[in-house]
Amino acid sequence: MYRLLLVDDEEVILRGLVELIEEHDLPELEVVYAFSAREALGLMHDLRVDIVMTDIEMPQMTGLQMHKEIIRQWPHCKVIFLTGYDEFSYAQEAIRHHSFDFLLKTESDDQIIQTIQRAVDQLDSQFELEHLIQSARAQMRTALPYLQKAFFSELLAGSPARMSGLQQRFAELQVPLVESLPLMVVLGKLELWQSKFHSHEQPLLQFAIQNIAEELLSPSSRVVLFASGKDELVWFIQPLEAEAVEDEQAERRLMSFVNGSLEAIQSTCQKLLKTEIALYTENQWGSWLEAPGMYIQAKQLASETARTNERSETEQHLIARIHTYIHDHLAQEVSLTSIAQEVSLNPSYLSRTYKQITGKSLSEEIASIRLRKSIALLKQPHYRMHEISAAVGFVSDNYFYRFFKKYMNVTPQEFRERESE
Repeated sequence: MYRLLLVDDEEVILRGLVELIEEHDLPELEVVYAFSAREALGLMHDLRVDIVMTDIEMPQMTGLQMHKEIIRQWPHCKVIFLTGYDEFSYAQEAIRHHSFDFLLKTESDDQIIQTIQRAVDQLDSQFELEHLIQSARAQMRTALPYLQKAFFSELLAGSPARMSGLQQRFAELQVPLVESLPLMVVLGKLELWQSKFHSHEQPLLQFAIQNIAEELLSPSSRVVLFASGKDELVWFIQPLEAEAVEDEQAERRLMSFVNGSLEAIQSTCQKLLKTEIALYTENQWGSWLEAPGMYIQAKQLASETARTNERSETEQHLIARIHTYIHDHLAQEVSLTSIAQEVSLNPSYLSRTYKQITGKSLSEEIASIRLRKSIALLKQPHYRMHEISAAVGFVSDNYFYRFFKKYMNVTPQEFRERESE
């Protein structure tokens, strides 16, 4: 349903137009009317108007003047001018104002109805086209993240087809990057995020991380993030202008800003999102042709770090098992051989490995644990010396006395007396 507004200061003409339209029964039209431009504009403040048929010559405000206000309020409105004067200047002025049509009041009824119908038909076509465009835009917005991901994945895989016409593709995919500017590739690894977020929340998490990155990096650089895997993110970082990396001092200043911002991204993600993110980069600028190589280097760095961390965790687990065994068996015979059997390692290899990891020998650690436990028991008066000696693995009190004095320069009894003072 469209709304047609008829405007004329001559009541006879206006009534005649209303009757004419009602006689032709145009069901898609609702007809309203006004006797002046001012009255018409007042109506248009409260009602949507799709078509206006108006006289040009009216007191106080002409139809041409009113047209400017109509378009400001309802830009899609079709304006049909009516005039009783067959003058070229009127027609010229109407065309200049981008009116829909220009009719003489002496035109036949059929001509007036046909003009109105053409306006309705054009509105139908226009709104149908706009609906299709809006629908396409909505679909594009929905598909955009997936299109961007597919494009960047192929680009980082080294696809030659993706290296040509980059700027046009950036524009099509609404990516704020520049083909001619250098870039840095940063690989981000989400750590333990699955324990805090459900899988369907991952896009929301990535969006939040992107917002944090843009907030921290945008003052001096442009940044785009995409998810290259379930727990992997990739950032493309570029300077705002080429001058930012053209001399050594400027490049150093920008690199310092980027590195500081990456560190801030990690701490902010940990604080606000309770999510650990590890970042890997070669820390250098390159061209888009070098982007695949920079990405591969970042992945290799991530893999090496993961292997180192895994090895470190394995070593820490081994040391913890050894220390637990020593504590649990301190009253018994604790030897290199018995510990090696416990952790299923060759005694010689165990001795070397323990020394490499901790910086001291296994025998030194056993002695240190015995001494700490001896001191703790001596501070408790109800334990007798032979009980303490047996608890820390000595077969005789004499061995225990010599051991304790070697490390503490006093006998166990002297130590206890001194502690009780």
